[in-house]
Amino acid sequence: VFDVPAAYTVTIGVPADKLSAVLQVTRPHTKCELAIDGNVQFRGFIDERQVSTTAQGTSLTLNGRDQLEELFDRYITAERTFTDMKLVELVESLMDEVYNPTGGYELQYNADVARRMMTGDESAKGSGGSPAKNGVTIALVSPDDPELHDLDDFIEKAQSKKVKKAPGDKTGETKWVLPSGQLDDPDAKTLVVPMRAIALASERTVRNAKERAAVIQYLKDQAKTLATTPGPPPKPTVTTKIGERMFDGVIKPELDRAGYFLWSAGPGIFVLAAPNVTQSPTTRIIRRLNGRNEGSAQIVSAQFRDGSVRRYSSVTVHAKSGSGAKSRTFKDGTAVDLEMMELGYVRPMAIQDAKCKTDEQAIALAKRKVAEARRSSWSLTYTLSGHTTLNTSGNRVVWAFDTTVEVIDEILGVEGVFYVDTVEHSGNPQKTTKLKLMRPADALFGDGSGTGADA
Repeated sequence: VFDVPAAYTVTIGVPADKLSAVLQVTRPHTKCELAIDGNVQFRGFIDERQVSTTAQGTSLTLNGRDQLEELFDRYITAERTFTDMKLVELVESLMDEVYNPTGGYELQYNADVARRMMTGDESAKGSGGSPAKNGVTIALVSPDDPELHDLDDFIEKAQSKKVKKAPGDKTGETKWVLPSGQLDDPDAKTLVVPMRAIALASERTVRNAKERAAVIQYLKDQAKTLATTPGPPPKPTVTTKIGERMFDGVIKPELDRAGYFLWSAGPGIFVLAAPNVTQSPTTRIIRRLNGRNEGSAQIVSAQFRDGSVRRYSSVTVHAKSGSGAKSRTFKDGTAVDLEMMELGYVRPMAIQDAKCKTDEQAIALAKRKVAEARRSSWSLTYTLSGHTTLNTSGNRVVWAFDTTVEVIDEILGVEGVFYVDTVEHSGNPQKTTKLKLMRPADALFGDGSGTGADA
């Protein structure tokens, strides 16, 4: 999630008389996927191949990255101005340019589906916050019901005729709600469907599979019918420059200021969301002084790191917007690392940033910088036997990133729920999995408050 695109290295032994044939099907940019127990962990490309021949035999090493590499490696070749565009629209516009010519892509706004497909754990639920799609207000059911939290409640209101037309706001945007009894009517003039609603609809358990499918399709159909009346003239928001990297130079700076991440997970699913550090853990790592580690994966080794060299007591972002000497307004945002202050450090950091347009963006960027510093200085890493473990329900699941795990380590004196940042699966000489864990407060909003991804 935090370090993209994900990378892999695979080394295999190849008989000398088969090497030529294997090389024909492992050329750079060949599509590949990695799966464990049938659960796809990774879909991407081969970037490089290396052959080593010794007296012991011939081996082939493949290096590659996930499918986000195509966006990550792309440069801006023509200047463009994105006017009055939402974050999701900006990301989708650039992803369309990269992926649509080669077959398209799937972008989701929470990680629930990808998480379950990677782990095989049907009990793994919960997603981080997601941005709204296409500028549609998330006022879905009525003016006094500002956000859809439960699909069943949404259906009940629709079927009981408690939904009404919502008036347009001062920008001229027309908003409607779902007409009663028309869940499966593709001709209904309903303009209430941000992608977050679709994500919620697709993830929640509805009364039956048929109803669930009908609701999802209806919401998708309505998302395509979005229309607005003329509003104020658009204002330039993002201008790309020739030679900029599409991801690092355009997309990531906007994500940094909004508190979201873009990553690739599971069988080729792109996710645009905040990491969910508040999801309930379904796996455990236990290490007791008496050696009785019931309910835990077998620990091969453990490493703990806690430092302060790259951390700051506070980060303040200064930004200014507008044009002309008199019309410039200054935006400031500050985030505090309470842990550093409790340790007695007075080490403030200041950043000048011209892209922040609001105080909220400046605060989000400041929090992100504090979190990045905390993540670079604190980590808890376990190497475990095997690639799978038993979850709390007794079912076997695959270790995967973007999950949480309960840790009880009496040797290190560590106890709590931790977010799984990175996962390394190794098969030589034995199957092991290395988990790098982080504290939930360090995932994004690193102010030590433990507020998690939805703060």
